[in-house]
Amino acid sequence: MIKILIQIAAAMVGTLGFCLIFHVDRRHLPVPTIGGGLCWAIYLFLNRAAGLPLFPATFLTALLIGTYGEIMAHVRRVPTTVYFIPSCIPLIPGGNLYYMLTGLIDADYMAASQNAVQLVLYTLGIASGLAVVMELDHMRRQLIVKRGKKSG
Repeated sequence: MIKILIQIAAAMVGTLGFCLIFHVDRRHLPVPTIGGGLCWAIYLFLNRAAGLPLFPATFLTALLIGTYGEIMAHVRRVPTTVYFIPSCIPLIPGGNLYYMLTGLIDADYMAASQNAVQLVLYTLGIASGLAVVMELDHMRRQLIVKRGKKSG
């Protein structure tokens, strides 16, 4: 349990660091920092406790964190990307990219290909999860505009 809490805290620190590097306004820092910890906690639960494979766990985590980002951006009246992009930082498969490239350099093509497959699964999971959230939000906004035109 303590190992999981350390991982979640590290995810929050990493997210905060990303926000500081990319000059996220200080008043917005708590939301993506909490989102980063939440992101990693959800992923750990889905992948390890629920036993979901890599892609579904990553997709559902990105979907939930994207939703968190959309809701918080709506509440705080800021662009969605300010919250959901930094909140997804713990999902970025930096280790897989490193080991894939190391495998290529060392001519260990089996390790390179295994890490490349995981890299693609992570990337597709993150991208598709966030894309679904963005499209659902776009559809929601279209409905609001249509309703406004009918009643007005």
